[in-house]
Amino acid sequence: MKYLYIVVLFILPVALSTCRDEDELPPITMEGKNTFGCKVNGKLWLPQGRAGQSGTHVDLTFPGDTVVVNIYASAGESGFVISIYDVPNLQINKPYDLATDQYYTSYLNWSNGISCDSDSIISGNVTLSRFDRPINIISGTFEFTTYSNECSGSVSITEGRFDIAEIFY
Repeated sequence: MKYLYIVVLFILPVALSTCRDEDELPPITMEGKNTFGCKVNGKLWLPQGRAGQSGTHVDLTFPGDTVVVNIYASAGESGFVISIYDVPNLQINKPYDLATDQYYTSYLNWSNGISCDSDSIISGNVTLSRFDRPINIISGTFEFTTYSNECSGSVSITEGRFDIAEIFY
């Protein structure tokens, strides 16, 4: 019993020190920390991945002379897709206007057996702060207001940020 007490005494502080505070947005970073977060109608939204996964990833494609980025994040019964593209390369610190037909953004909520795909953007933008292909890092911020033709009410996405190193080609 004495040894159990000693083990618990030393392991518990280490275990607690590695816990992440999930009551706040992740900081805005550009280091490939595989973070994503925002507020949905004022409430904190963070992705939830399985063990060893962040719940976010990026698909990157190059059709012709265009660069296409699809950012995915999911958490149980909701998720995001943000798709942007540019010719010949993505631009840093350029606000991409998500309300145009050029880009696709969606907040999907399928709780209570109802699927609400809010992909009709009223206003919003995504701005890349880093796009580093050689080391697979894409970082930026976003915000948008959207609504669904299937469900009532608009959805306000604010304080969005991502810093992702899980990039698939």
